[in-house]
Amino acid sequence: MHLFLMTTEKHPESVEKGLFEKLTFESTVKKGELIISIHSEPLKSLSSSDKKIELIIHNMAKPKKIKGFSHTSDEVKKITRIPVVLKGSGKQIIRIKI
Repeated sequence: MHLFLMTTEKHPESVEKGLFEKLTFESTVKKGELIISIHSEPLKSLSSSDKKIELIIHNMAKPKKIKGFSHTSDEVKKITRIPVVLKGSGKQIIRIKI
């Protein structure tokens, strides 16, 4: 599991004041499929809005299929980029055939 804190506030005390969201990333590989889940959770009294993020996967030249998402792949650099929209405070699951 990977944890990131994301803030849109340009305030030096944004973390101390709770002006951020917690993004949790988890991944598993099962039967030729990479499954990535992203969970967004606002902390304290913030309301959560939709967010656009770009998931960048290294050492993946060209996946066979990514269900429900567009993507771009650079076969030379072995990078796959997937634009993801996180709807409010919720969870997004990305399934990639490898």
